Amino acid sequence: MYKTLCFYLLASFSIMQAQDRAFKLYDRSGNEINFEQVIDQSSAADVILFGEFHDQPISHWLQSELLKALHAQKGERVIVGAEMFETDNQIIIDEYLQDIITTKKFEAEARLWNNYKTDYKPIVEYCRANDIKFYGTNAPGRYVNALYNNGFEVFDKLSELALSYLCPMPLEIDYDLPTYAQLQGMGSAHGQEKKYFVEAQALRDATMAHTILQTYEKESVYLHLNGSYHSDHFEGIGYYLSVGNPDLKVMVVTTVYQDNIDQLDEEHHGKADIIICIPQSMMRSY
Repeated sequence: MYKTLCFYLLASFSIMQAQDRAFKLYDRSGNEINFEQVIDQSSAADVILFGEFHDQPISHWLQSELLKALHAQKGERVIVGAEMFETDNQIIIDEYLQDIITTKKFEAEARLWNNYKTDYKPIVEYCRANDIKFYGTNAPGRYVNALYNNGFEVFDKLSELALSYLCPMPLEIDYDLPTYAQLQGMGSAHGQEKKYFVEAQALRDATMAHTILQTYEKESVYLHLNGSYHSDHFEGIGYYLSVGNPDLKVMVVTTVYQDNIDQLDEEHHGKADIIICIPQSMMRSY
């Protein structure tokens, strides 16, 4: 425990040193904060929706450091979930974490994202080494695609097993939520007005929220990794969490780009509890 605590303190110090050069951290009102304040807020939450840019190394690094800090504080009462893994692959994830199957077999069969080895493998391996529960929360892509192309009637053809990988049906969607209204406009702008653009997004959001609610354990902190659009403005996953369990303390982290990171632009105020502000010029992983 002493070694773990020392590691956590050193990691926090290194993050604070890097913060002025590579990124800034702000609260929802635009006040600059430090990483220790992020840890303090995170440790008081039930669920943390950590919104990332999938190709941004700083987001992934901070996710990893936050996981280590929470583990140092909470021990076995830490749970990790991720958009990047789909619910029907949970058996493969469990078998890997329990050392039943090899790394080679896991990576061949788990439908991993192309940037898995650089951006998500360190977190999976940390969970594996420290007996931390890890859940794939996202709806299987084939069902999202089927909905996108055909609408909800396609689900009438699915088996009970297939439906068990999704949020409960029928899926209620609030089309007035600003995020979904914006998506509807984006779909129309790209000639996709006849496609079920918002419904596909909502299926992902609702399934991730449902999986979190199903796997959350009392007095634990649940760190969930997802693209920022799935949780910005406390909508998306956060909306469905609030519907499913309004008493859950949910903290939202997001990532934004700015030309100048010395002050948070007004447009980003209120987007999340914690805003990671990264220079527009920062390198991307792909």
